[in-house]
Formats: sequence, structure tokens, C-alpha cells
Amino acid sequence: MARAARVKGRVQASRGQTGAAAESFARGLELDSSTAPPPDLEKPGLAAFAKAQARMKGKPQLGLQHVPPARVKIGASPRLRIDVTGDTLSLVRGPQAQLTAQAAARSRA
Repeated sequence: MARAARVKGRVQASRGQTGAAAESFARGLELDSSTAPPPDLEKPGLAAFAKAQARMKGKPQLGLQHVPPARVKIGASPRLRIDVTGDTLSLVRGPQAQLTAQAAARSRA
């Protein structure tokens, strides 16, 4: 996802859309703070990337944490809690978890 945001920012910068490019680069940085500018990025794109870096400086990287339930009754479906951390740009809109039959079988093994 971070790579896709970086590619999107590069395309936007090449079209002269530096504001949109800075937003895309910021999204990439929120997903992966080690994201670097594309190697052949031209001056307007580098300026957009620098703007995104300044915006995200000191901000935490996006993260999700599973908080296990304190108690689970045998045979009951557990209620899972997922905490979103570091969502500076409001990228997460209601996380959903799905447990497949394969994953359930592996967890029982």
C-alpha cells in the first residue's frame, strides 16, 4: 500500500499536481515511515515529497493492535477488539476481521 501511494504521488507530480502528490506521499509515509522518494523524481516531485515528510515528521506510523478478550466462554463466539494507532490521516474507516475456516483449523492444531 505504501508503494502504491508512492507511485500515485510520482504520477501526480509528473502531471503538475504537486498538492495531490504531497498528500499521496504523506499517505505512503504514514503506512511506512521508511518510504523514500522515487529515485528519478524531478524537482516538483521532490518538493512535494519534502512537504509530506515535514507534515508527517514526528507522527506515529499507522498500526493496528488486537486486544484479546479477558474471558471467553467455551462454545461462544469471542468479541474481538482492534485498536487503531497512529492514524494521523484518518486512513482507517472501521477495521473488519474475518476468520476463515482454514485459519480456524490452523488455530486448533
